[in-house]
Amino acid sequence: MIKRNKIKLYIVMLVVFLTVFFSCYQETATPVAASFSTAFVNADESVPVQIEITNQSTGADAFEWTFEGAEPASSTDENPGTIVYNIAGTYALKLTASNVDGSRDIIEKEITVVDGVSIRFSKEIVDSNYSPVEVILTNATDGVGLTYLWTFEGGTPSSSTQRNPEVTYANAGSYSVILESSNAGGTDTKVELAYITIDDVPNANFSAAASFGSASFANLSQNATSYFWDFGDSNTSTLQNPSHSYTEDGTYTIVLTATNPCGTSTHMETVVIDLM
Repeated sequence: MIKRNKIKLYIVMLVVFLTVFFSCYQETATPVAASFSTAFVNADESVPVQIEITNQSTGADAFEWTFEGAEPASSTDENPGTIVYNIAGTYALKLTASNVDGSRDIIEKEITVVDGVSIRFSKEIVDSNYSPVEVILTNATDGVGLTYLWTFEGGTPSSSTQRNPEVTYANAGSYSVILESSNAGGTDTKVELAYITIDDVPNANFSAAASFGSASFANLSQNATSYFWDFGDSNTSTLQNPSHSYTEDGTYTIVLTATNPCGTSTHMETVVIDLM
């Protein structure tokens, strides 16, 4: 009887021991905290872009990574290293971390990659190239979250941050236009030298050559759109490079008047006509 009681006591003690043991084992299971960081390689956020993944999880010994839209698309490495995106967009990065105790944690982040900046723009001259000239710049630069900084040599305003600015030029000359555009992916700059040409008032000039009773005229005028010749014998012409026949000997004064929307200019030369 005493022996049976001892066996029962041992069984009870074993059950209590096992209960306490497994209870303590469950209480000391290692918790998992999933965490990771991302960094753009070379601080470049434009495609193709490389993302460095750094695992910061604690308590885990198994990892399941999912990289939406990236190469590779998944990994089971503790530190998957670098992933690559070739198409701009916003993508989900997911980590499931677990351990042998059955603890498990999930973390998900979003990352946005953008297209690189490639500047394109064109100009429209309003009315004419004669001062004052209004110019409309049309910006065709593609990208997300772009900012713009225009510089207009000789223009008013001299700079602008608008996408499609308008600028006015008051003085004749050739002027450069510079556009710098930026977003999270980087910065690009385009310089167009002598992009805007503003014409000046005309400058009349010509040379004359006489032979016997005829004279020919080479027009050397600048910035003119129309011409009026007076050959000194009551005859005239509006040709650019005329010739003229005289009927009498003599010295004639030829007057050329050159015109454009900015004004007029006059130049005179004399020719000696000898019909013999």
